[in-house]
Amino acid sequence: MTETVRAVPLQSPMIIAFITEGVVILGTLGHLGEPTSPPCLIQARGPPLWEMQDSGSDAIDA
Repeated sequence: MTETVRAVPLQSPMIIAFITEGVVILGTLGHLGEPTSPPCLIQARGPPLWEMQDSGSDAIDA
C-alpha cells in the first residue's frame, strides 16, 4: 500500500518562493521545454458500448 503525504505549501521548508508574474512563469516553462498553453479541448463522448452478456443478442435495442 502506498503512503499518501499531504503537504502544506506555506509551511514547507522546501518552498523558497512563489512566482506570481505571468511573464516569468511563461518564460520559465518555455525554458524547461514545457507547454505554455493549455491543451485543446475535445468533444465529449458517450460511454463505451459493452457487450450485453445477459441479452443473448449482439444487437442493442433502442
